[in-house]
Amino acid sequence: MKITTDFIARLGKEYLDMLAEANNADFVADNAQATKLRNVVAFLSRIAQLNDIDADIEVQCEPKERHGYINAIFTVFDLSGEQVEEFASLIESATAFDVDSLNDGRVCLSITIPNVFVEK
Repeated sequence: MKITTDFIARLGKEYLDMLAEANNADFVADNAQATKLRNVVAFLSRIAQLNDIDADIEVQCEPKERHGYINAIFTVFDLSGEQVEEFASLIESATAFDVDSLNDGRVCLSITIPNVFVEK
């Protein structure tokens, strides 16, 4: 199957239509997955504080989207020793992890934690 921009556009429209029909009240937090999301955010915040660096950490969670999304922008993201192991164990539960270099020299980490919300 050839994936075209038309296919991607149709897929995106189907997803948006599905979200439009969904109701946030029909979902509840999955405590285990929500804890994983909180742990990743806490780790990123702690790393920023320990290294005394600016970090902009944004969390997006909407029940009908099911997943939790984290975007963390750092001036410097530097891990060493046990921090590397801890970070690796935290992102094991992620379904998406992306690292981008921004035009201004900062680093953006994007992390998706699945099924933070489940249907009632």
